Amino acid sequence: AINFPKHELDFISQLASFTGKAIENVALYQSSNEQIESLKLINETSKMLNSNMKLEEIIRIVRKKVMSICDCSELGFVKIGETEPSVLEESTPYFHTKEGQVLAHYFTHRNEQEPFFAGDFNLIDGIPYRSVMIIPMKHDVFTCGSVIILHEEPNYFTFENFQRIQSL
Repeated sequence: AINFPKHELDFISQLASFTGKAIENVALYQSSNEQIESLKLINETSKMLNSNMKLEEIIRIVRKKVMSICDCSELGFVKIGETEPSVLEESTPYFHTKEGQVLAHYFTHRNEQEPFFAGDFNLIDGIPYRSVMIIPMKHDVFTCGSVIILHEEPNYFTFENFQRIQSL
């Protein structure tokens, strides 16, 4: 055991307190920067969407934003129709294959109203995608479709990605 003089203990205590406050301030700063980025994203996108664009143009803008946020492998836009859900043309090529359409229908029927986030999805054999995000597309209170975001690596997407895309 080492006996420290009182003035050294006071110094160590003050240093520990100062360090703790500094770490807390850095965390708050990072959090505020993430919030600012999310608000910028929403603002930019809202400006574009309020310019009376066609659905195809809106989907292209959203596709570009989603790809820049999370660098996904596959991105599907599924529209819920009168009969069956349909994969929109702006989806990545995987969603235009039979396997991709089956997966899109599965996800759409499984979770139409609520967002879904899985870091290690393995409920369906044979699909190579482990990271999954599904965001419902809503118009007023009605769900008109969903955005399906996939990546092969488990835990590839962060929860911040998920929150930012939801806000988008």
